[in-house]
Amino acid sequence: MAFTNRSSLVVAYIHGHIVERLDVESLVLETYAGIPGTSGQPEPGHRLSVILGSPFGIAVDDNNQIYVSLLHMKVIVAINQSSDEAKVLTSLGVQPKYLSYDHATRKLFLTMNHGLAELGLDGGEFNVLTGGFSGGNGHGTMEETKFRHPVDMSVIDSNTIIVADETNCR
Repeated sequence: MAFTNRSSLVVAYIHGHIVERLDVESLVLETYAGIPGTSGQPEPGHRLSVILGSPFGIAVDDNNQIYVSLLHMKVIVAINQSSDEAKVLTSLGVQPKYLSYDHATRKLFLTMNHGLAELGLDGGEFNVLTGGFSGGNGHGTMEETKFRHPVDMSVIDSNTIIVADETNCR
């Protein structure tokens, strides 16, 4: 879940294949994006007609653009709140899970399979930072660290990322 502004919270609902929005002042909950119960590859279009196959992670940038990771489709979708348009930002070839936006670097950070990666929003460059595609439990530098089952993350600043790894109990 992520705040779009001070009064709205968006939540990725994996089993319903939608993004829901909660107005925290009125407590009104609505389907913000996706077609309830419909899974598959997304095509560009209006936020309410885009197909969101297994939305998992969600983040919001400084311009209130919403990013949604689609776990089984292996893509990240961008939803422009000004125009209500949704489009595939990037196709990854790996299952993106949790997302976090770093305001200083304008990058999305994401957990995937057994690792941590970054996606530049200006040029779309995708870099695996640690862990890669096979699990482990290594400690140390960013290059040495391995994850078994990263379950959540948060970007503190451009030098600090906290990742919860369920199977490694850390």
